[in-house]
Amino acid sequence: MPAPVVEKLNTALAKVLAMPQVREFYRSGGYEAGSTTPAEFASITRSTYDSWGAMVQQVGFVKQ
Repeated sequence: MPAPVVEKLNTALAKVLAMPQVREFYRSGGYEAGSTTPAEFASITRSTYDSWGAMVQQVGFVKQ
């Protein structure tokens, strides 16, 4: 996805997640609403993918 589109979506999402009613909606479900930069999100996604990938290999799951 082109970087300008990612930035525009990220900015819009950050504004929505900062709205009190949205934050309260998430809090009522036991979550904390927040946003990151696209680079931080990519890093978190990669780290999570790597962690789960290692666990999946240790358990012995195979792709079918």
